[in-house]
Amino acid sequence: MARAFIVRPFGEKKFGKKQIAVNFDTVEKSLIEPALKNLNIEGRTTAEILESGNIRNDMFQRLLVSDLVIADLTVHNANVFYELGIRHALREKRTFLIYSRIGDEDIPFDLRTDRYLAYDHQAPEKSLPALIAGLRRTLASDEKDSPVFRLLPSLRSQDPGRFMVAPEDFLEEVQHAEDRGAAGDLALLAVEVAGVVWEREGLRLVGRAQSRSSFLAAARDTWERVLRLDDKDAEANLELGAIYQMLGEIDRSHVILKRVLDHPAAEPGQKARAHALRARNAMQYWQRSVAAASPGNRQAEALTSPRLEESYEEFRRGFELDLREYRLGIEALAQLTVWTTLAEQLPDAWTDAYYAPEEAAQRLVELKQHRVRLTATVELALEIARKRPDAPPVDLRIARAQLTLLTSVKSERVRSAFSAAVEYALPSDFSALSQFLAGFAGVDVLAANVAAALQVLASRAPAPVPANAPSRVLLYRGYGPELIAHEDSLSAWIRASIEAEIASAGGSDRLVAIAGGACGGDILFHELCQELKVVSLLHMPFSPEQYIARFVQCGDPRWIERFRKVNVVVPRSILQSSPEMPRWLKDRETYEVVERWNSWVLAVARSLAEDITLIAVCDEARADDEGVVDCARKGRQGGVKPVIIDPARLIAGLQ
Repeated sequence: MARAFIVRPFGEKKFGKKQIAVNFDTVEKSLIEPALKNLNIEGRTTAEILESGNIRNDMFQRLLVSDLVIADLTVHNANVFYELGIRHALREKRTFLIYSRIGDEDIPFDLRTDRYLAYDHQAPEKSLPALIAGLRRTLASDEKDSPVFRLLPSLRSQDPGRFMVAPEDFLEEVQHAEDRGAAGDLALLAVEVAGVVWEREGLRLVGRAQSRSSFLAAARDTWERVLRLDDKDAEANLELGAIYQMLGEIDRSHVILKRVLDHPAAEPGQKARAHALRARNAMQYWQRSVAAASPGNRQAEALTSPRLEESYEEFRRGFELDLREYRLGIEALAQLTVWTTLAEQLPDAWTDAYYAPEEAAQRLVELKQHRVRLTATVELALEIARKRPDAPPVDLRIARAQLTLLTSVKSERVRSAFSAAVEYALPSDFSALSQFLAGFAGVDVLAANVAAALQVLASRAPAPVPANAPSRVLLYRGYGPELIAHEDSLSAWIRASIEAEIASAGGSDRLVAIAGGACGGDILFHELCQELKVVSLLHMPFSPEQYIARFVQCGDPRWIERFRKVNVVVPRSILQSSPEMPRWLKDRETYEVVERWNSWVLAVARSLAEDITLIAVCDEARADDEGVVDCARKGRQGGVKPVIIDPARLIAGLQ
């Protein structure tokens, strides 16, 4: 959702020669608020900042980070002009001016832009259609409306992301979730930052953690949300370019990376990474075409494919932009080595690609010269990197091994270099080396060196972790104490529901179940899952002792004993340390811990499988304090399959 900041006088003010009164609170209520609501824009004013007590810091932040600023210049108010001046100095576009024209009064000359609207102070609502249209055009336009940026075209607008800081406790939650590999927790945090002033930075923190943890689908969704807030965000475009590449959406990756290369404010390092990712996109196309060719034609296909030259050029441009990125230089050298070697091995195919044999020969000479210079440059870049105090030893050994493969005539040297490189390598390093060697598959270039390297990887690579992802998640929610007297009926219905899901999924090993530990249905659900050989997970909003006091004590101490048994044998996760909401959520006054718990377990379920079934005992027409209705509503909105029974029907024995 886009955000607007409204700069205006407050209350009733008189102005003009006739001292005509205008109630600016009424103008906002009847004109500005309806326009923002129509466009799904959240609007805030200085009055709300005054209530929070930190007016200057909050005002500056909102003037900078808001997608849109609406300023009412009807009264020549010093505060309004001051705030407008700050906006014009920091942001080049999306500032919209309104005023009520009375008599000879007019908008000041220096502030006349294409984006202003005159309204009737006696009936401001009449200007609503015009304001909606004007704001829509303003949001859709990239044209500068700040007179400062118009007069100084080389001046750069400030990046709002540099001035938005997420609260420390939010950052700690993100770090804790990443450390535990908790995909659902990260997804929950991405949902919860919607609408806060620092939303973009909060999403950035979550997106980075998801990318590092290889939660690709979730990371894609998070970075796409960042782009909806700012489609020029270089980091988001780069991350999505990499994610689309890994998900096999190569064309989409190529297009989005071009945004970074075309953006004048993108940093050299960012452009270098964009070139590298585009090079790997080209490599994927090249490898596909080579693999699709018949064995006898693979070398010719590899040489004549334009993707080989494209990948080399992209790697080379990236390396030239940032010579610290020696890995890009090595990748460029690898492509150039393949290219020149194939040209020597297939002289007829090489010559046929040019108008004259002389042109083909001259081109090959040039490429060989490039190869010599590039080799020397990579050697120098590695030497400089090795002397840096923060030099990563494993990365440097891997780079040295790759360079040895490309330059040595002795395969034993390659074997020794790769053995040293993988001694302390992580699984991700083995993956990167395998990807590098895949560029030589089927082209018979440096065959002995490649074989030696592959032999080392085959003998030292870690064993693959067997995939054990469920195909479906069962999520249980239900009322507690009121159904205890009907335990047999409740147990029979839950059992039948689980057995139906087992049959539908093709076996209990295809399922994983999630529930809390409240007396009644939650505990029964876990017990029945154990009996039916379904793995279940205990998810609680806070610590067991606090949870028992609120959700397990229901007049019969046996439920506490049953809870403690479940708590021992079932894997447990806890959302937060206490029933108190985190400080960074303090502005969401109506958002309570049970509602947060519902969002959390749904996020956890989606992180485990796309197919989710909500098994719930719930009267959806009832406003309850156990959050079951809220969970059912959120589940339906998220496409969860509902298996829901009304408690009255359950008590009556009706299925």
